[in-house]
Amino acid sequence: MLQQLRNNILKVYNFLRTDEFDQHMRKCDLYRNLTIFDIGAHKGQTSLYFNKIFDKSHIYAFEPSPVLFESFQKNTSRHSNIKSYNFGFGEIPTSAYLSNPSSDLCGQVRFENEDSFQKIKLDSINNFCSKQNISQIDLLKIDTEGHEISVLKGASELLNSCAIKAIYLECDFNIKIRSIPFSTIFLII
Repeated sequence: MLQQLRNNILKVYNFLRTDEFDQHMRKCDLYRNLTIFDIGAHKGQTSLYFNKIFDKSHIYAFEPSPVLFESFQKNTSRHSNIKSYNFGFGEIPTSAYLSNPSSDLCGQVRFENEDSFQKIKLDSINNFCSKQNISQIDLLKIDTEGHEISVLKGASELLNSCAIKAIYLECDFNIKIRSIPFSTIFLII
């Protein structure tokens, strides 16, 4: 089962065009009545896209930035199947800080405070799913500006029990760039 998850990740990671992504998910029998986690939900663009292509799905969206979370709620309020949460994920439940970006992008999770940083709450996927009685995630989308490894480590129980069917995440394939390389992420899963 773990090998199947790895194969799904390898097949899905480079789909940039929505029609290709949709077609691939259908081939994997992942197209309706899904449990979807949108971690790093920003203003709701991806949650709305998932809502459009995955019929009758339950979308759990997480955005730690209060400003972006407010925009997210405005953009998704008409969709009762999208539940929004104003916190982030990490390896363990804790508090952290969110850097303030100079643009419309989301900040980065930091554990040291600076003057302009916002204090945020982090949970782990394992803990959240246990509290919410969620036994399986069909699609786990992660875009956390460099915090992806910590998020995945916080999903270790679900990953080890093959309860996550597909992962869609932002990563980099060029190891010379200062970001999380795909090879590091692949080793965790």
